[in-house]
Amino acid sequence: MSTWNHGFTGTVDRRPDSGRRRSVHTADNIDLVDELVLRREDKPQSHGTVGEISRETGIHRSSVTRIIHKDLRLECFKKRRRLQSSPADVAAAASQVPGTCRRLRS
Repeated sequence: MSTWNHGFTGTVDRRPDSGRRRSVHTADNIDLVDELVLRREDKPQSHGTVGEISRETGIHRSSVTRIIHKDLRLECFKKRRRLQSSPADVAAAASQVPGTCRRLRS
């Protein structure tokens, strides 16, 4: 009966430079993304999106997001509209469930 490791003389330990090379995750690209993220720091309500930074640098969106999260330790937020209750919605809820009107108004 032959064994699976017939003639196997290697090791399962990783060699220091083995594996896929990192072509995007370099110090230069991290500095570039950092510069583009923080360039609008003096304008609080304006921001550059991950897509804009990706197009300007030529780095893929997921790589830009990874650099922002893991290397720069920043959070990416997407603007979302907040739901607001109109007076008609509050009145309709108050008529259906007692006590809801007080919670919605405060």
